[in-house]
Amino acid sequence: MTSGSTSTVHQLSCGHCGYDLRGTSPGRPCPECGRRSQTDVDAYTPFDHSSRRIVFGYGWRIPLLTLLVLLGAPATFFLIQRGLTQVPGLPFAFGFPGVAFSLLLVPAWKDRLTAVHQLHGRDPVCRLVRWGCISWLLLFVLYLVYPTMPSALLTLILIPCSVQYLLAFVVLERLSSWMAESRGIETFRFLQFGVALVIFGFLASLVVELLFAAGGSVAWAVFSSLTVLVVLSCLGMVVGLLELSKTALFHILHYHENQGIEERRAERDRGEDSRWGPPQR
Repeated sequence: MTSGSTSTVHQLSCGHCGYDLRGTSPGRPCPECGRRSQTDVDAYTPFDHSSRRIVFGYGWRIPLLTLLVLLGAPATFFLIQRGLTQVPGLPFAFGFPGVAFSLLLVPAWKDRLTAVHQLHGRDPVCRLVRWGCISWLLLFVLYLVYPTMPSALLTLILIPCSVQYLLAFVVLERLSSWMAESRGIETFRFLQFGVALVIFGFLASLVVELLFAAGGSVAWAVFSSLTVLVVLSCLGMVVGLLELSKTALFHILHYHENQGIEERRAERDRGEDSRWGPPQR
């Protein structure tokens, strides 16, 4: 399960002679001078041919996150239900994946390779997902302090929680694309589409409630819609993470084999470069 680089060029001109490289496959020698530019080609290295730090860093985080979600969410629910009888356990169970995701799968790395794939700490989407766990922590604290809080207050807090899940699907789609996991890409795009439909239904119900019902039922309709959105998002994240975990473990197990393939490819490329002779000046 290896992935190739994209088929389009990632820089506009050759770094040696200035020749226009648009239309030239990345990693191939310049048609004009025969030199190969490694500055941008290295940044577009496939996931399974990346450095050990990248492969093992992301590779172990994905299965670990999946395991934490599968075990931690039910455990949190039962602990809350048993220890705090007045506090509902479901908000804690469905919020657990959002907190775990922001802490484990959005690392604050400043690496050129992760920056190219928009999976680093400075990316706006990753940053919003990372700090989005604060909304979940605030929800947990309010439930512990005020278990019977009104629907209007819950709605205000669930809005950023729902947005965090939506942005998390964007991050997971980017990671699936880098890992060449076609099922993951389709899954997370479908989830984004499903979330958009739920939001559309939420807006439609809000308009109906505003026109024909009292304010109290409006808050309840909004709260119910956001609750459905969070539940579906949580379940969808689990399904997508299971698919990515399989791919991540496969890359870890075959890391040395993939590195050997990459080294042989690099040797072949150096041999092709040597046939062009010394660089022209």
